[in-house]
Amino acid sequence: YYDFRSEGDGALVVAIGDATGHGVAAGTMVTAAKALFSVLDLGRGLGAALAECDRALRGLQVRRLHMCLALARVTPRALAVCAAAMPPVLIRRRAGGVVEEVGAGGLPLGGGLEAERPELEAGLAPGDLLLFASDGLFEDPDPGGAAFGFAGVAAALGEVAEATAAEVVERLMVRAAARRGGGAPADDITVVAVRVL
Repeated sequence: YYDFRSEGDGALVVAIGDATGHGVAAGTMVTAAKALFSVLDLGRGLGAALAECDRALRGLQVRRLHMCLALARVTPRALAVCAAAMPPVLIRRRAGGVVEEVGAGGLPLGGGLEAERPELEAGLAPGDLLLFASDGLFEDPDPGGAAFGFAGVAAALGEVAEATAAEVVERLMVRAAARRGGGAPADDITVVAVRVL
């Protein structure tokens, strides 16, 4: 699942998530997360918004299903991200070509445990590229069983970083498919790229 929302101050809010399991029940979790994202009040911060989602999803009482979700607020100068069991956002810096990780971890939403989910921040500059992805990309195995991994994705991101955001997603998916020999991925893969202008 992924979604976008523009805020009145010009910020872009990005949601990316992954429901545990498959089928109708998992689809229900994603549908609920999408509905929640459309009405979330982000004025109290991303952590409070995730806590609100957590309460609502727990209220569904869909046993053994959870929603991994990250919310990010992107402006031309800064990224704020808060995650519930999602991989970190990768920032590929235009200046120097370094790839940084921001905001991993936390417990999934909809479970029985409440968790602290800190809002992490990073500065941004024109030309920086943000990559949001589900764990399916990082865990995607090659024919020998070796995962793409954070280092592999970061290296691939560096090779395609000058393309448009849409082309970055397309080229990363092509590289992931080539690594695994063209077969189907072992898990769902969701990838979103955002270019800072």
